[in-house]
Amino acid sequence: MPSACEAVPGGTAVTCLDVEASALIADRSRGRVYALVMGGAAKYANELVVIDPESATVETSVFVGSEPDSLVLSDDATRLWVGLHGAYAIREVDLTRWPPEPGAQYVVPRGPSVSRAAYAGAMIALAGEPESIAVALHNDGVSPSGAGVAVLDSGAPRENRVDHRPAITELSSGPPGYLFGVDDQQQLVSMVVDESGLADTRVGGLFRGGAGSLVYDQGFLFTSTGHVLDVSSPDAPALVGSFSGPGLIVSHAAESRVVMLSSVDDLSVEDPLAARYELFLRRLDISTLQHDLEWVLDGRFFDARDLVEPMPGYFAFGNYQLPPYAGDDQVFVRSAVVILAAPEFAEAAP
Repeated sequence: MPSACEAVPGGTAVTCLDVEASALIADRSRGRVYALVMGGAAKYANELVVIDPESATVETSVFVGSEPDSLVLSDDATRLWVGLHGAYAIREVDLTRWPPEPGAQYVVPRGPSVSRAAYAGAMIALAGEPESIAVALHNDGVSPSGAGVAVLDSGAPRENRVDHRPAITELSSGPPGYLFGVDDQQQLVSMVVDESGLADTRVGGLFRGGAGSLVYDQGFLFTSTGHVLDVSSPDAPALVGSFSGPGLIVSHAAESRVVMLSSVDDLSVEDPLAARYELFLRRLDISTLQHDLEWVLDGRFFDARDLVEPMPGYFAFGNYQLPPYAGDDQVFVRSAVVILAAPEFAEAAP
């Protein structure tokens, strides 16, 4: 099977790293990208990989545990929390040491009345609480797998958690004291956070065509399907408009701007194993919902995920190749990390 970097042109603006990432996150305080790699990868198996976006190189990697596939940076950027699907656990990684040092490991809480082990899905750090995270829980081997959302303080669950159906699959931060989620029916879920845990209010009918992933910034909630919601009153979110198309969203250093990575399917590419998507990066004005800057990337790409901006003018995303069913009850997935050097995006918006 060809590498996920095969169609990506080399150069100073776009660099593809052969790191088979299952998840990416940015650390803006250090200007670094952290990538997790699952156990079946040819390199860096079951490791956390630290990437320098300026040089587009791997700085170091450390073993974190079995099948890492989700992560979140603490509010004060002193630690990472890593979901270990293979160990049904969450591991703390100390970022104040170099290289980062894996620490305590905590068992993921199970769903009520379910005897199977659980694993961590989406995770969000709580503002002002560096030892606390909210975690979307999933029971292994159960369909549907969702087991609600819990707040964990150094691995210990708070008493009250959101535990309803359909399952919550996406999480986002929100205004102080609130989190947001999207469930399997593409309904928005507003969650109140306090010292006892979580309570929720479900809001349906806001997403035409689904929500995808969520990003919170400056009182607004952005979805990868292009919707923009005003959540300044989190118990009564309101759809205020949509961008011109879907794409991955990341909050941006420029005031009142976000950045979107969008794709166009090149239908002339007939090989199912070949990269076929043209990608373009746009800077979007929150007030007008229009873009004021656009950059089309050279080459073709696979499925883009996990767009991050570790420092102004530098972006990274995962380039995921998912071939058709390969037989023997196995689907093969290859991925890579693509670094974008786009200095014009670091300039002040007009």
